[in-house]
Amino acid sequence: MIGWPKNPTEHEWCRDFLLAQHIHVAEDAHILFWTADRKPVWVVAFDSWVGQTCQMHVASDKTRWLPKAFINATYFYAFKVISRKTVFATVNSRNAAIARLIGWLGYKEVHRVHEVHEGGGDLVFMQMDREECRWIKDITWENHPHPLLITKPLPNSRA
Repeated sequence: MIGWPKNPTEHEWCRDFLLAQHIHVAEDAHILFWTADRKPVWVVAFDSWVGQTCQMHVASDKTRWLPKAFINATYFYAFKVISRKTVFATVNSRNAAIARLIGWLGYKEVHRVHEVHEGGGDLVFMQMDREECRWIKDITWENHPHPLLITKPLPNSRA
């Protein structure tokens, strides 16, 4: 089930989930999550707001499935609700699984800084533009599968 933190306890729960995966997000981050059996499975955070872009962070409980409904809602939120033109992600080149996932989602590598990430990996900057996002091509305000996500603004909304 998709959701977002609705109180300080849920917000802290999401932050702890991200931190457990060594992901630090800013205080003004917008967070979405997917739960199964009342446990977090996926958490996505948006922060680093600059102009019409932001950074996206992804954490999972290492489950191998990623619900299409969560992908659609995540990018609908990024590109339609908060009106970003571009979303960035950074990846440690030594984390092959997340690099494959980010590439499969449609991000393209735009810059690489060699041997500066943890463990000597390259810091890889990935970018997805609104026009190239296949996850929102057929989704409109009228047919969005998660209307609560778009009718209740998240805290610190930058739309």
